[in-house]
Amino acid sequence: MKLSQVQFVLKKVFLFIKSYAWIALIIGAIILGFIIWITTRKNSFMVAMIDLFDSKTAQNAQEIETLNVIYNNEMVEKNLKKKEYEKRILELDEDFRKKEEKLTSESQKRLKNLIDEGHNDPEALSRKIAAEFGLEHG
Repeated sequence: MKLSQVQFVLKKVFLFIKSYAWIALIIGAIILGFIIWITTRKNSFMVAMIDLFDSKTAQNAQEIETLNVIYNNEMVEKNLKKKEYEKRILELDEDFRKKEEKLTSESQKRLKNLIDEGHNDPEALSRKIAAEFGLEHG
């Protein structure tokens, strides 16, 4: 077949469909009506569909509730861990402050003793303080 013959055949098919489309619509509506009548005449199909819908809705609600419970449990655990962490940080901070105060008071006592011992010789006092506290003498 040549291209002109194919075009001619396609034009004829298009005109036929265009002219008789209302017949196809009527036949389609009749078929659709028949299918609806078959499925609803005993109501068993509709009842089955409604039961399926209800069971799936209940299942989804149960899954959502389960997920909410899991999420709430995770949040509670997270908050407990956060509180425990904050408590540990406060304890460590308090311990550090106690040790720092203890070190500071001991350092002050040693410094006072060094000053009392070497108040006559400032150069020797400077060397002793530098050696005692890890400072550079200069």
